[in-house]
Formats: sequence, C-alpha cells, structure tokens
Amino acid sequence: MKTTMENTEKIGLLYVHGLNSSSQSSKFQTFSTYFDNSICVEWKNGVTTIETILADIDTGLKKLGENCDEVAIVGDSTGANWVLQYKALSKPSDVLTNYVLISPLLTKASVNKPEIFETKTWHQLQDFERIKYLTVLYAVNDEVLNIVPHEGWECAIYAYEGGTHKAPTDLDTMAREIVDSMGNLYI
Repeated sequence: MKTTMENTEKIGLLYVHGLNSSSQSSKFQTFSTYFDNSICVEWKNGVTTIETILADIDTGLKKLGENCDEVAIVGDSTGANWVLQYKALSKPSDVLTNYVLISPLLTKASVNKPEIFETKTWHQLQDFERIKYLTVLYAVNDEVLNIVPHEGWECAIYAYEGGTHKAPTDLDTMAREIVDSMGNLYI
C-alpha cells in the first residue's frame, strides 16, 4: 500500500490525460503505482463533450473519496484545461484534494499547433490567465505549448530544464512531486 507522510492515510489519483492519450499511457500507468487507488478520466478529441468530462471528473472524485482520505486531481496538457474548468465550477468537497497540472494548456494562444485539435474540442477550451492553489510541473522548453509563468500564478511551480511536453522530467520524479505536493491540500 502506498501512503502519505504519516503512513496512515490512503491517497488517490484522479488523472485526466492529454490530447490523443488514454489510461494506457506510460504516464498514467507509472503514476498509478504511487497511489492507493487510481482512476483515469477518458476523453476523445472531437468526440467527448466538456459536460461529460466534468461529470466524469466529479464521479471519479466521489468514487475515490469512498476509499481515500486525500485525492490528487492531475490534469495533463489539455487535461489540465479540463481540470481547471472543473475546479472553477466545483463546490467544496468532503474529500481533501490537491490539483496538479502537468504541461498545462492554460490559454489557446499558448498552443503552437492549434490545427491538431478537432473544432469541437478547440471550442470547449477556456483561457486561464490566473491560476492558484495548485501545483504546476512543466518543461522550460516545451515544444507544444508556450508556458510562461507570471504574477497571475499563485501556486507551487516545478520547471524542468531539458524536458519535453510529454515528459517535463522522468515519470518517477513527476510522480514523487505529485505525492509530495499532497501536503498542499485545498478543499
């Protein structure tokens, strides 16, 4: 059993993958080994509606809350945008949560190749200039998104030199950063 610092509480992972990824990704598979329970919210470019994604995040959080004391809600790239939309709309939960964004798509203007998105998905994205009460992990020289922290970011930031969009740093380091961030819980 994987546990938090006190070695008594169960922690869960609610992972929302990026564009053209899935629960079969090495990232989700690796991250899952660091948590007691894990759920991946699946969505497809141009097919899945934002309403379905947000409902699936809410359902996943409730399910994890049945067996976990704390939950990391992790959004990867486009999944980070979905997570931020959920965070903006959600009401306080009985489950202690920590939001973590990996290589986050925060604004449409930050996307270097918008043509990779289906129109339906592109129009469901929202712009987030201000983010707070969460953790961000990203590669300084991300080749897909232009990620530039600024004063509108009130959060813990882990910027990695030499990483890529898909892997700002190695998967085990990212997983440990997520688990370690569980001390920064926000309800």
